[in-house]
This record gives sequence, C-alpha cells and structure tokens, in this order.
Amino acid sequence: MFIRDFDGLAFLTDLLCSDHALRFRKKILMLFGDLVQYDDNIFGTEPNGDKFYVRRFYSHRDDVILRLMSYTTTSDLDNMQEQQMRQLSLRILFSLH
Repeated sequence: MFIRDFDGLAFLTDLLCSDHALRFRKKILMLFGDLVQYDDNIFGTEPNGDKFYVRRFYSHRDDVILRLMSYTTTSDLDNMQEQQMRQLSLRILFSLH
C-alpha cells in the first residue's frame, strides 16, 4: 500500500506544503480530505490496525496545520476555487481536532 510502504503521507505533506497552481493545490486538498475523513477504513480493517493512523499522523504536523490555517485566513472569498479550498481546509481541521 502506498501509504505504508512508500511513506505516502509524507509525500502528500510535501505536495500540500509546496507552492503549485491553484487547481493542483485544490486536488491535493481533496485527496487529503478523503484520507483524513475515511482513515478508519485504511488500516482499521486489519488485525491490530490503527483506525486513526492518518489523523494521528497529520495532527502532529505543524507545517500541515499552518498551511491549512493559511488557506482559511488568506482565501479570497470572491474567487470560487479559493473559497472551496477554504471550505475543504475547515473540514479537514475539524476532522483533525
């Protein structure tokens, strides 16, 4: 599995915290949100699996939290894509809390 065998969460963190085009950042944030929301199905179905592996990993990453906070505070609310990124960031932050 990409997350465990190839350190996929760190790779996704690098993508999230680097500067890319707005459309690509939005797609990364959507994937990030899905992983955070459904993390109980990633390793939770295995014997001795950690049901909150993704949430636990990202809740201790200050760079991720700061990036998500910056999306919520610096988004241009007149720009629909930035408004959607703000909404996704708020959902992720709520799930990590």
